[in-house]
Amino acid sequence: MKKNRKTIIFLNGQWIEADASLLTGLTPGIVRGQGVFETFLIHHGTVVFWTEHLERFQRGLKAYRIKLPYSIKKLKADVARAIDLNQLTSGRLRLAAFKDEGQLFVCIVAQPVSPSRKTFRVEISPLVRPYHRFSHLKSIEYEPFYSARMHAREAGYDEAILLNPDRHVVEGSISNVFWLRKGQLYTPSTRCGCLNGIVRQWTIRTARRIGIPVQMGPYALRELKRAEAIFLTNSAMGIKPVSEFDGRRYARPASGVTAALQAMWDQGLNH
Repeated sequence: MKKNRKTIIFLNGQWIEADASLLTGLTPGIVRGQGVFETFLIHHGTVVFWTEHLERFQRGLKAYRIKLPYSIKKLKADVARAIDLNQLTSGRLRLAAFKDEGQLFVCIVAQPVSPSRKTFRVEISPLVRPYHRFSHLKSIEYEPFYSARMHAREAGYDEAILLNPDRHVVEGSISNVFWLRKGQLYTPSTRCGCLNGIVRQWTIRTARRIGIPVQMGPYALRELKRAEAIFLTNSAMGIKPVSEFDGRRYARPASGVTAALQAMWDQGLNH
């Protein structure tokens, strides 16, 4: 995508050039209303895990009782057009559908992304991740996560880990969290309130396939602090090692199991 060119977005059946104000206003955590969204990785001009994301998106529409005025075939064609119009070979794409004061909004935003850090510095968020009956979905009601990430950035961190009201580890503001201890991989269970992320699911399947045991459950913060290694996952960044958490620095954050899973993720993308 050419530098300084405006992002062309799909909004309620129209293709428009969006300025920074409109793009910000459509961001989950800022946008008002109720509904769902999905964030896709764009790789070699196509979306990754389209089927898995679409299935969760459709479950979300059903939960919120939102009926789209477009067929899935048209939606897929519009996603492809958004990538083409913005001349993207890599980046991320957000598909959202939500209602605000009775009006339905459907939008598709495809944008390039700046290369992120190879490792993340992470803080414990002072904000609590409340229980929500739609925790298993990517709800547009994203304010706690948006605020947690802004707080982390202002403090010089890349990401924030949130706890639930029971003080159990839940997830990051934009990611699922995994940690290693004594050859075992741990991650919060969805009963703690975390999103069952697409890459989270891939990581669990892949780790078990290569002989790494995975445990899911409610874990107190002290368990995460005892980790020998920590990494984060989401659809846009894949697997991201943590180099610092709560003041502790990891000398080799991308080694061992983390590095093996990263390599398998990258290999899968390029085949």
